[in-house]
Amino acid sequence: RAPRPADTRGEGGASMACESRRATLEQENQLREFLKVSRPNWSLLTKNGTSPINRVMAKLRDIGVNDVAELMRRVRHNSINMDLDEAGHSHFSEETIKAFRAKQPFLRALNCLKEPHYRQCD
Repeated sequence: RAPRPADTRGEGGASMACESRRATLEQENQLREFLKVSRPNWSLLTKNGTSPINRVMAKLRDIGVNDVAELMRRVRHNSINMDLDEAGHSHFSEETIKAFRAKQPFLRALNCLKEPHYRQCD
């Protein structure tokens, strides 16, 4: 008789795999929002009805960048364009790299915020 797989449910019965997937989706959404803030023109639709943000997300996903932390790690180490080149993708311009770096203090501030210490404005 085959052994039963380990129980992957966390507290409340939620599947750990589901929790991990939710975190991944949240991280991807945060990455998309960071890209939109860094390069607002990437949100605009092109003449053929596509958005550059989707192309950028796809090429980042292709090199294993699925969250803002990984993007910024590679920007800090100056490896993002080398990784894109190795995967056959176009590089980010120096202007784009500067835009990413300019948002770094904002990211640090967000990471330091705790939910009870901020409020939404109407």
